[in-house]
Amino acid sequence: MPVPTDRLDALVRPRAIAVVGASVDPDKLNGRIVRFLRDKGFPGAVYPINPKAKEILGYRCYSSLAEVPGDVDLAVIGLAAAQVAGAIEEAGRKGVRAALVFASGFAELGEEGRRLQDELARTARVAGVRLCGPNSVGVVNAFDRVVATFSQVGNNPVN
Repeated sequence: MPVPTDRLDALVRPRAIAVVGASVDPDKLNGRIVRFLRDKGFPGAVYPINPKAKEILGYRCYSSLAEVPGDVDLAVIGLAAAQVAGAIEEAGRKGVRAALVFASGFAELGEEGRRLQDELARTARVAGVRLCGPNSVGVVNAFDRVVATFSQVGNNPVN
């Protein structure tokens, strides 16, 4: 798999993906991502992040992004809106170049949500992390077997 050359490549052609907030239940929204990556044959590294689990679907689980031993191109963030900016800050410290943010609860909910969204945008700029979201359904790149979504489209064949 080619080395991502910019932040957009890191989003759509990552070599390593961390799933922050990964669920041990492969049918829950935050469990589907790991399952889809595994089932569709993503050739890169997959790092589930869940401080309460040791393993998810055969992948070693980590308590935080900081614990991941290798480089991470894309962080898939499956946390509540109030936790997302902190996860993006941690992603920036880890050198993650892109992040998908599934959470809702931002500007669509009014003034407090707008404040959270503005904070998220500032945090991402400072951290050097390219964002897709919030309220993202994710990214699917069938050519490189990147199925980073919770959508049921991930149940469809990639070929």
